[in-house]
Amino acid sequence: MQRAVPRGPSAPRRPLLLLLACLSIAQGIDEGVGRAACDDVPADLVEAANLTIEEEAMLEKVCWREELAREWRERGGLGAIPARDGIPAGVVCKKTLWCDRYKKTGICSEVCKPGTVRLDEWLVNAIRTQVELASQLPFCYSQFSGTHNSAITLANGYGNRDLHFQQYFKFMKHMDADAKFETNDQWFSLTDQLNMGVRLVELDVHYVEHKLRIAHCGGIHSKPLDDLVKVLNVVAKLLGDHVFWDSETVGCQPSMSSIGVHDERLFRDALQEIALWMNRTENQDQFVTILLDAQMDIQQWGKLHLLMNTILEVFPKELIFTPPDVEAFFESGPLPSFAQMLALGRRILFIVDEEWSRDSWKLIFSNRHMCDWTEPSLGALLVSPSCSCIVEQPGQPCDPTMYGQVMRVETCELTYGVFDCGLHASDSDGPILDNVTLPRAYDCGINFPSPDLLTPQRAAATIWSWAPGQPQKNSTANGPMCVYISASDGRWRSQPCQAGLPTACRQVGHRPRWRWALEESNDGGCPTGFVARAPRHALENSALQRMLQGAGLAVARLELELPTPGREPMRKWGSPVVVEV
Repeated sequence: MQRAVPRGPSAPRRPLLLLLACLSIAQGIDEGVGRAACDDVPADLVEAANLTIEEEAMLEKVCWREELAREWRERGGLGAIPARDGIPAGVVCKKTLWCDRYKKTGICSEVCKPGTVRLDEWLVNAIRTQVELASQLPFCYSQFSGTHNSAITLANGYGNRDLHFQQYFKFMKHMDADAKFETNDQWFSLTDQLNMGVRLVELDVHYVEHKLRIAHCGGIHSKPLDDLVKVLNVVAKLLGDHVFWDSETVGCQPSMSSIGVHDERLFRDALQEIALWMNRTENQDQFVTILLDAQMDIQQWGKLHLLMNTILEVFPKELIFTPPDVEAFFESGPLPSFAQMLALGRRILFIVDEEWSRDSWKLIFSNRHMCDWTEPSLGALLVSPSCSCIVEQPGQPCDPTMYGQVMRVETCELTYGVFDCGLHASDSDGPILDNVTLPRAYDCGINFPSPDLLTPQRAAATIWSWAPGQPQKNSTANGPMCVYISASDGRWRSQPCQAGLPTACRQVGHRPRWRWALEESNDGGCPTGFVARAPRHALENSALQRMLQGAGLAVARLELELPTPGREPMRKWGSPVVVEV
């Protein structure tokens, strides 16, 4: 029996919670603690700005600072602001400039050229190992990396104007002069995110300016945020700038990213980038899931067939795993594993976060009807008594993870001055998925942890299998190499095979929980109902680690094919596979 998709308290798409959040801080926008004394706005500037009556009413929220404005003009206004640095510390890549198309502004950001972010060989091998293992599990019991608003990335210009809008905060009452304005959910291209292990890609698709575009808009209507936008535009006019935040230049009112509407990426282009990555030789055995974050407008405006046709222009129908495939090949049973889908020649699956018409069901799954999909908040995960059983709201029953119900946890790190991504006070300091919390989300059994601002460092925090620097290269001098899991940290290491060390045997199946046994003779003979196999996700790995600790053992051998750098994929696309059930 299916139920409506619940959302955790920090997710930004719930209109009721957003309304409550806005009402709770709206008074603070108008009556917050004041700042340094403000100058009167010169009458000649007001006249020259040609303000509307509504904009003139916003002047009371402007804190004019004549000395700062003079310095602004002397430095050349917008032209004096350097290109935004869009490459996080510690990241190595080929640098390039992304510039908007508006001649009056010419605003640029320094970003990583798509596909050039350098990853450690260890990280690449660990990602492929974990993806390969998780691909053997039915979709509802699998664990893969995701990202939140994957295509709202500075690499494609989203957030390019942030520094410029941020400068306007210095001229706004009740706004910290150092307040942040950050509207890109991601730093890097979809290609780089896929290279970093992402297999659940979220695309925000909307019909804007007569085209399907990647746009962070829709579903949010907030008077405090509207007022913030209006004051920003008034300040821009008073300064004589030509960067405005409105429906003409940004695409939707209000938009959630600072990018011009004609610079917003076409939906087709984002799909083509994913297709190019999938078509590379080294990725022929990789399966990708696309989560479409769209509004009911797509259907109500009669654009559903346009969206479906756009998908089919990029991905041939025979490559897409569809709802009818479940009925045709799996007798309407539970969703199969990625490996089973690959065996059918399928490479990609589309999910929408809406209840569209039956026409969409021919091509696109609705998460309202798959795996009892839910998106608990990270806060709920962190405070639950047992993180492998989550209480989403006080008084609700505990929902166990990896029990056939897909759990996706997303966090957002956008900042709009006094607002955070969920339109709460930006100093609320809610938890985010980062280097510290990502390992916990994986160990707790979350199916699709989906952070903002993925970096190689955060991607490394998703690794629960190989220890850094592992596996060692095969050595014939000391005999064959085997893989061992350590009871101390749960990580895997390769070393010359040793007699007398037990082999880990995993109970056959995937539910309701996993049991492990040990085969002491090291000859591959596991107890009945068990097989010598490696863990397939972090929660299984943690269960094996705890068993070893309870038994007082330091290590156990894992039956796993060692990856060799530069070799062909573990399994060629389309070749026979063995799937455990």
